[in-house]
Amino acid sequence: MSLRSMKAIAIERDTRRPRRPVSRTKRGKDAVHPEDEGQDYRDALVSAIPTEVLAPYTALIAGIVATIDPGEENRTFLRWSIYIAGLLAIIAYLGLSYSRQKGQSAKRKFPWAETGASLFAFGAWGLVMPDSPLSISLKGDDLVIWTLIITIGGAFVVGLISGTSLNKKAS
Repeated sequence: MSLRSMKAIAIERDTRRPRRPVSRTKRGKDAVHPEDEGQDYRDALVSAIPTEVLAPYTALIAGIVATIDPGEENRTFLRWSIYIAGLLAIIAYLGLSYSRQKGQSAKRKFPWAETGASLFAFGAWGLVMPDSPLSISLKGDDLVIWTLIITIGGAFVVGLISGTSLNKKAS
């Protein structure tokens, strides 16, 4: 989904348990309305994927790789810098947008759980995608093993945060 969805969850968690997003495909008497049903684990998990940062990150890495001729430097520093900039962009986006829109009833200064879930989702994706900065540092079996560990571990951590924190009221 997006960081915007994660910000909405952060703001909603300040006052109540987050509600399920409205289904655009269901209309009429069978439609699911957010006020009728609480958000579940899957809704929170999907919302944790920071598409606003993942899309440009993926495009930038692809563009950089496309400019590298055989025998040229891999632009390792540039790839790691863009990865770190993506992490910082998530923190800045959620922190600033949350502080601008939170109501007076907000008990929190920063949406830690929402930011953590988005950071883990981006962090795992950014390291395991083809031509990631990690793929420059590791080769062969080591790259395969670490890709598996990061993919499974990242999904587990994002799922854990989504299942335990993001679908209930913030304390």
